Amino acid sequence: MKNKYLEYIIIYLSVVIGCIAIAALVRIAAIGVGTDEFTANIVFWVVVGLGVLIYCILTLAIQGLLEKISKIVFPKSKKTIERLDINKSFSLDEIRFEKQKQIDQQKNQKLNIAILYTQKMFALYTSDADMNLLCKYIGMYSEGASFEKITIQPICTLTIKNCIMCTDEITFDKLPEAVAYLIKEITEIKEMVVCNQNQNPLPVKRIPIGIDDACRIISKAKPTVYALVRKRLLPCYKNGKKLYFFEDELLEWIEKGRKKTIHELTREFQGNVHNRCIVNARR
Repeated sequence: MKNKYLEYIIIYLSVVIGCIAIAALVRIAAIGVGTDEFTANIVFWVVVGLGVLIYCILTLAIQGLLEKISKIVFPKSKKTIERLDINKSFSLDEIRFEKQKQIDQQKNQKLNIAILYTQKMFALYTSDADMNLLCKYIGMYSEGASFEKITIQPICTLTIKNCIMCTDEITFDKLPEAVAYLIKEITEIKEMVVCNQNQNPLPVKRIPIGIDDACRIISKAKPTVYALVRKRLLPCYKNGKKLYFFEDELLEWIEKGRKKTIHELTREFQGNVHNRCIVNARR
């Protein structure tokens, strides 16, 4: 469509340019005869308008003439119309087939996800035959089959003991209970692991930092840090000629320099006055 519009624009632009060129020649001829410029300009625009109008009339006339000639020379037969209808119906059948194919693929993907999840969850607790039987039941359930007229075979477990069903067999009806039991066991194991981690926390490895990082943490220049170290006001470690610091000690040093707020000072002053009053009253 864009190419078609571009073609129309080029054609119309060419027509306008041609009309302007012809009108310019007519204007020059009119001035050469002795006509004034105002009249020559009027003649120029009249020629441009007539040229565009004649082009439009000729275009419409030629298109109508060509359509009539094509209908007379190339008449449409009934056979071609019937073929088009057959092709249309065939294309609709293809569309329906492709749509149904997509729906079937989506169903198969969901079924494969459910079967894969079942295999991962129960691979340790059932035999291969029972796993295949369980996957078969899942496929039947996804297809909407009725289990009332089907004899469901029990599924035997391999390692599940002391199950809440108190039996060595898991039927399809008791499958949710078995899953709940497994989830409960996993939760208890997780709680035990977390409890052991809390009782025996791993020691945190402290990594020393250099003076550049120390300056960045306490927001002071190097000369100031060196002065604080010489006065033994800043915790540090020295090995050879190099100073080392620990970040937690620097943060603790910053916290020790905390200044009390006006509210805290007022409350402390009121507390001291109250204590002195009590001491004086006892005397």
